[in-house]
Amino acid sequence: MKTLTLILWQLFFTFLFIFNYSCKPVDTPSPTQYIPIEASFQRGGSVEIGYQYLVTGDYVKSGVPLDIWKQITSKSPTNVLGRTGENAYVDYNNSVVIGRNKT
Repeated sequence: MKTLTLILWQLFFTFLFIFNYSCKPVDTPSPTQYIPIEASFQRGGSVEIGYQYLVTGDYVKSGVPLDIWKQITSKSPTNVLGRTGENAYVDYNNSVVIGRNKT
């Protein structure tokens, strides 16, 4: 009987501990605690070319080979960036690039 009582008390305190820490409000900073970042010098260049590089550029070269990607997916139904060519097959958070093996 003592063992059962001990187990029940342990379960009770475990429940209280978990409930107490899972129900605490999240401390969010007030807007006055944010430190603004000052504007920095911007390089010159073409806005259109910069945008095209941003949405279809090869600044990160890794991932699934395109032929495998096409086998498991179809053309992206959510082509929110209006991309064309091979990039129309991938979602907005991916881009098609040519790897070292030229594929």
